[in-house]
Amino acid sequence: MLPFLKMYRPYVVNFETFITSYATLKQSKKFIETEKELQEQEGGKHLNLGDLLITPVQRIPRYKMFFDQLLILTPNDFPGYEDIQVVHQEITSLCDDINESKKKAESIGHTLRIQRQLVGDYGGLLGLGRKFTKEGAVQLHCISDNPGLAQQHVPGPLLGLTGEYYIFGFDDIQIVAQRNVKNKNYQYITSIANEHISSINVVVEKPGACSMQLAFKGCDAGVWVYWITSSTEETQGWVDSIAGEVGKQKIPITSDFDDQIGVICAVLGPMRISSPSINVDGDGGSPKPSLLRGVSGKFRSIGRARATSLNLRESGDSGSGGSSPKSPRRSRTGSDSQEENPNILSPNLLSPREEKKRSGSLKKLVGIFKSS
Repeated sequence: MLPFLKMYRPYVVNFETFITSYATLKQSKKFIETEKELQEQEGGKHLNLGDLLITPVQRIPRYKMFFDQLLILTPNDFPGYEDIQVVHQEITSLCDDINESKKKAESIGHTLRIQRQLVGDYGGLLGLGRKFTKEGAVQLHCISDNPGLAQQHVPGPLLGLTGEYYIFGFDDIQIVAQRNVKNKNYQYITSIANEHISSINVVVEKPGACSMQLAFKGCDAGVWVYWITSSTEETQGWVDSIAGEVGKQKIPITSDFDDQIGVICAVLGPMRISSPSINVDGDGGSPKPSLLRGVSGKFRSIGRARATSLNLRESGDSGSGGSSPKSPRRSRTGSDSQEENPNILSPNLLSPREEKKRSGSLKKLVGIFKSS
């Protein structure tokens, strides 16, 4: 059966498109009336289209939740225990595979959207395995200890950065643009390649500020770009997306005082743009966007289509932050099992009452799964 479950992958990847189209249809009075008529047929127990669309997305996580609990409640010496382990591992691997495919599709979607919004000579964004990481408004100010020498090696627009900009972040490059409110697009200014960032210093005395030292081949002049946002958390998100696990390379990070930060903040002044940033649905500690992101408020009343139940990776796990799901750990000895997790029942230490309780739990678990 497991090989056939892979057919769920393209459906989950495209689910946001389906549900957004459904939200558009829900704005039609004729569609609402037709859907209601269909639901009321034969006793009125039918699900609406929103509930039906969400069901395939929930199916694989429910399989994983079932085998998570089944593996915990099954005694180690049960004849089929190893088979349950194998199925649990394959279901977990399938969830990871579907989740990874979804993240890749979302990254491509972000890149295409940015390419439509960005105006100017930037050479295109698609290709090279590039992944979107983060976007948002920041204040930038570039300085050099030898401006004359730096001008011979550093792009002019980069050295001239000072003020408020909108950054489109990728795992290999940071696109610097300015927002054009009237035309609803962004004018390309310059870019900062991650390979040119030699180190990042999170400034101690100024919350939300960091400086990035740039290094260019053949240039002995020191060049720094000060990167200031509205909060410490926002700046940390940018540092993680550039130098953390999301980026293609590791960049040294320090946290020191900076004598220049006071003057630079006085020059830049307070931030004017207060729009929230957008983060990738990835492993860099960024917030996980809902599959229903971008859907109008009128759609949020859809039955049981709750975004909190859609994250394939975290279903059945108590962890957070994008870490991969871990298989329940079981020891071959009852005493070790009790030490690792006191909630795991050991077959060697069960009283008749506990054995009956566990049997009831298994029957209840199977009943819940069948009813879903």
